Amino acid sequence: MHPGSPSRELKRQSETRWICQWHDINTALKTMGPLIATLEHFEEIDSSTERHTTADCFLKGLNLEFAVCLISSEDIFGRAKANIVVLQSPDKDSSQAAELVQVLQSDI
Repeated sequence: MHPGSPSRELKRQSETRWICQWHDINTALKTMGPLIATLEHFEEIDSSTERHTTADCFLKGLNLEFAVCLISSEDIFGRAKANIVVLQSPDKDSSQAAELVQVLQSDI
């Protein structure tokens, strides 16, 4: 859609891998412009098809409330991702891990 822009794709979902959740939210944020443009294109050219109806429904769902949730989720999952990397470090003991989790909870 945008020549010269890097290609992005969603990773396979995993309910237990927070990094995958953050990656997908981050990808959605970075590709929101082209996504909306594509949906608007389908809405305009296919006025009597199921694709038009689907695009129209998605566009109606992409409102301010959705944007706020998406941005907030990206922030929360991003903070969790950073903490997960630190918590998985072999040189962290349990007291340092507990302190790190408390800081994350107070930040969120």
